[in-house]
Amino acid sequence: MLPLATTSAATMPIPHVQGSGASSSYLGTGVTVSGVVTGIQRTGAGAGFFLQDPVGDGDGATSDGLFVRMGEKTGDWQASIDIGTKALASGIVSERGGLTAIEVASKSGLQVQTRRASLGPLVPELLEVPIEAAARVAYLEAREGMLTTLPNALVVGPTNVYGQYVAVDADKHGPRRMFEGPDTTGFIHVNGKIGPKPQLLVGDRVEGMRGPLGVTNNAFEIQPVGNYKALERGARPPRAFGDIDGDDQFTRRDRTAIQSRVGTPAAGPLDPADLNADGVISRIDLNRFDARAKLVTGAPVVRIATLNAFNFFDSVDAAAPIDDDVLTSNEYRTKLAKLGGTIRDRLGSPELLALQEVENTQVLDDLLARPELQGLGYQYVLLPTNGRRSINPALLYRGDAVEIIGARQAQNAVPGGGEARIYTEPAQLSAVPRAAAPLFAREPLVVDVRLKDEDGKPAEELTLVVNHLVSKFSPHGLPTDDLRVEQANFLRGFVEDLRATTPQREVIVLGDLNDTEHSPALKALTGPKRSPTMVNASATLVPESERYSYVFDGKSELIDHVVVTPGLMDRIERAGVRHGNADLPRGEAWDSSPARASDHDSPYIWLRYGAAATTPTALAAATS
Repeated sequence: MLPLATTSAATMPIPHVQGSGASSSYLGTGVTVSGVVTGIQRTGAGAGFFLQDPVGDGDGATSDGLFVRMGEKTGDWQASIDIGTKALASGIVSERGGLTAIEVASKSGLQVQTRRASLGPLVPELLEVPIEAAARVAYLEAREGMLTTLPNALVVGPTNVYGQYVAVDADKHGPRRMFEGPDTTGFIHVNGKIGPKPQLLVGDRVEGMRGPLGVTNNAFEIQPVGNYKALERGARPPRAFGDIDGDDQFTRRDRTAIQSRVGTPAAGPLDPADLNADGVISRIDLNRFDARAKLVTGAPVVRIATLNAFNFFDSVDAAAPIDDDVLTSNEYRTKLAKLGGTIRDRLGSPELLALQEVENTQVLDDLLARPELQGLGYQYVLLPTNGRRSINPALLYRGDAVEIIGARQAQNAVPGGGEARIYTEPAQLSAVPRAAAPLFAREPLVVDVRLKDEDGKPAEELTLVVNHLVSKFSPHGLPTDDLRVEQANFLRGFVEDLRATTPQREVIVLGDLNDTEHSPALKALTGPKRSPTMVNASATLVPESERYSYVFDGKSELIDHVVVTPGLMDRIERAGVRHGNADLPRGEAWDSSPARASDHDSPYIWLRYGAAATTPTALAAATS
């Protein structure tokens, strides 16, 4: 227990230490500050507390709070303080990961002025986060370390493995942050490191959130203290938007249910009746529903989907130079169970499933041995790539419906280091040899398949190209847009060359393309609008509310795609995205349910082949 301070050391006002810039002008300088404790981090290497000047300097550009980081030799300091304690802290000003702090090295560096825990006149700062990136950073920098509040928060990015989620002001924002849609308010990260640690999914609402504004890895975040006033759980992702009764069909019953709600607010971002993601049920949603239902004819289909399996590694450490992740036995069993359940229950056991981030053939052998997949006749194609992490593309196929004709990899040698260039330290980029090097670290997997009809007889041949294009940023944080465009151009050329020699061959390019539908890379892949080489079925046929496969910084975006040659577009019975990963929190490590099997969702198409069905569909019969 620390003694009460009987004398006041010469102190520097916290706003003066913080200053109005991105970092303090007193870095490396010893100072003494005083204030009220607003939050305490009691564990970890960064243990300490937030301290705020209860009066401040009245300058909106300077923060009134900062973090006090307690060193290993500071003794049992936690027994002496609580939220509301007034204290003096002496130490060296530092900046770690964007967080301004006082580094206290010894027990004498902390003096308690009063143990009475009361925030007194200190009122939390109401956050009104700007939308524009530079304005957002400046606004939050001026409030770094201060007690803040977001009274009515909507979760737009689920809880991750670090206990962080993303929220917006529910009173100002619509139900979902879509990558292609406008924002009406800025977003903020929330971290449960010093307070409540709920597992939240997109669409949950939190009332009464308040806590100091911290910074982790240069990302500003509220660190809530105390309990939330209320937590309202949102809906789980539907099987398909427009499928109101959950039977995985688009029937008259579904249409009637949507029509009965026209003019009413959507019940959150995962309301299956809000097909255009604007937060209101309207005639537009009915039009979107009709467009989906109109595709359905009842003809035989082959179901084709893609899924980034997210670090699908085993529990064996691979030999150098492979830099793989090594799961524990329990983690590996859980991963297999989640993927098996996802393929069977969420994806409906598609005839063709493109996978990405698959370590080797052993993990696929173990996956197909799972009880969830027994009796489905799955087999696979995997050709190892040259990527250092051994996260390969693969193709699962059901032998009763599909026959493999051949498999190969697509690759090109380009000057300047190819994809391997992104691992080069930025300062050394100019020294990278301009000699030709592989364009892809994860070569596209090209598989020629022959579909079988319902009697098992050959029906049609297709070529699938399974992809995992370069990530959006290099390990050094540099953008990779130009390289991804180069990869997309190569893929378009590959398809054009294939069809030049085999004009009747239809091609499907699918997988984790790591970019959105209107990006330069996707435009390069599809080609000119008037005479496209390929058409993005996922972007063209899927309604807005369902058109996402990943959530980044609270924005829902479509970065996994199914892109087809134009001749296939009129034969698509259905196109969509199976959700159940991107919206959901990481959850518990031992949860073996299909939920959150990956951080990506699964775009899919159902492709007609053979003779058209002679009986009308449920919707056609109901509306005829």
